[in-house]
Amino acid sequence: MIRRFLFICLGLFIQNPAYGQVLSDVSLRVFWQTMDQIETKDTVSPEDWNRLWNSPGYNFWTDTEKSQRIFYNYYTLVHDPKLKDSLQNEMNRSKGYRLTIFNHLIEAKQKQSELTAFVRKLKDSNIIEKAKQEALAYLPDSLSIENDSTVIAVMIFQPDAFAVGEKNLILLDALFAYNYGEGFEKFLGHELHHAYLMKYVSNLKTIEDESEFSPLIWSIDKVRTEGIADLIDKENILEKTDKSDYDLEYCRHYKASKKHLQKIDSLLQEIAKDQTKVEALGKQIRRELPFGAHPTGLYIAHIIKEKMGKEGLLKCLKSPFPFLYLYNEIAIESQGEYPVFSTESMNYLKTLEQDFVEPAQNKRQ
Repeated sequence: MIRRFLFICLGLFIQNPAYGQVLSDVSLRVFWQTMDQIETKDTVSPEDWNRLWNSPGYNFWTDTEKSQRIFYNYYTLVHDPKLKDSLQNEMNRSKGYRLTIFNHLIEAKQKQSELTAFVRKLKDSNIIEKAKQEALAYLPDSLSIENDSTVIAVMIFQPDAFAVGEKNLILLDALFAYNYGEGFEKFLGHELHHAYLMKYVSNLKTIEDESEFSPLIWSIDKVRTEGIADLIDKENILEKTDKSDYDLEYCRHYKASKKHLQKIDSLLQEIAKDQTKVEALGKQIRRELPFGAHPTGLYIAHIIKEKMGKEGLLKCLKSPFPFLYLYNEIAIESQGEYPVFSTESMNYLKTLEQDFVEPAQNKRQ
């Protein structure tokens, strides 16, 4: 009996390591099982739907009744053979994100066997270890991630991946990973950088979505986090010879960074003069950061790295504000090569820093 108990404990230890990132396909398997039920049964029980909604990754992505209704609609239209005509009608009148999701789910359905084999191979590979090293290149040498418990949840949701640091979670779409091609370890390293930065390094206070300051703080932080992380997987995007449509659009926004930064400076000056406008103008600033702030952030990260090296970027990890301060120091010395933030804007950012950055935190490093 004791021997049997020891074997059970050993098995649990092997299957559930006490430390290190885990690439989990639990949600993907639940997804395929649910889609198979849609195709072969008249109805899928609420219990089975809840098993999908509560699986790793989906428990964040579809954590509201509204989001569950939306994806219930997508999944049933794509997978229920009786709704073939309805699916085509929906696609004919869909565009933008909605059409993208339909096409993505249809492609995933067509490639189910390939995706299952791909994810199995991915789990058996050393992709996470490679991605860790990419992420650590832009993190303090003193940072220890040995006991990090981030779960990389492989699922089908949209052609993307993103980190949710406070949930110990990275959402990774299986089809997106399958189609990514060369350099996927850098992309995954980008997401791990977000997770490590949020969990262990950044001292930026959590701000509620309902706060009037939320759009502005989101914008300031996104410029920093995406800019530095994009050095991992997009540092040489301008020099790529075989640019995708995404790359071309990214580069177009990157080249417009001067215009965006000048507009952001003028909006910050308006907020500094009348802080009752912080929410409305913060939303305008967010709109001045296309592609979720990636291109503009990379523009600033490139400049800081070129002038101050990687050490300059490491000074920006605990708070987003030094990222803009260091950039502005370089811009002032550039004699017009880079747009300069006004004194009014810089002073206002310093007041925000006092309110939204913890002076010190005992984060694990």
